[in-house]
Amino acid sequence: MKGLIIKDLYELIKQCRFVVLLCLVYMIIAIMGESSTFFLAFAIVFISMLPITLMAYDEKSKWDSYAITMPYTRKEMVLSKYILSLIGILSMSILYLILRGTTLLIMDGSLSKLPGMMTSMLPMILVAILFSSINFPIIFKFGAEKGRLAMIILCALVGGIFGASAASAEEGGDFFVSIFSSIPNIVYPIAAVILLIISFWISVNFYEKREL
Repeated sequence: MKGLIIKDLYELIKQCRFVVLLCLVYMIIAIMGESSTFFLAFAIVFISMLPITLMAYDEKSKWDSYAITMPYTRKEMVLSKYILSLIGILSMSILYLILRGTTLLIMDGSLSKLPGMMTSMLPMILVAILFSSINFPIIFKFGAEKGRLAMIILCALVGGIFGASAASAEEGGDFFVSIFSSIPNIVYPIAAVILLIISFWISVNFYEKREL
């Protein structure tokens, strides 16, 4: 398992440097801008889907056919992609909080706004996990190439919904907070865990039945 994750991280650095840099740029825009939720949400969601990009590279290089000859089970191969997605989400979120906290200390001399920002990030993290939880089973069922169209349609649909929400929000308002303000914070981690468990179980079943 550790070897699979290290392999994916190495491939991520080698093949997806531009995408990672783009996510960092969006995060910096979120830190510097007044209305930051869209850019931060984009960065978190986009980084969570990088393992799917890696799966396309793996499929092109016939990695899966080689990997099943090694002492890895298909369940471990699926789990490594979920772990990598979570690493991306948590890393981007933590980095944002560190940089945003530093900015607040420099500009305001206080971290009083940081707890509110942490709360507003919970829906974004849930949305990122939702994207991954839906897309992973599709990719493990049909493969990266065949599943790409379904993934693009899903991204466009969800992105359109949140884009419309952002456009209709009050000027300068936080549309994520306005949408999810009535939901208790404890619901987000519970929903995330449930989504991941269900998605992982479906992905494993699809992948174990797929011919490589």
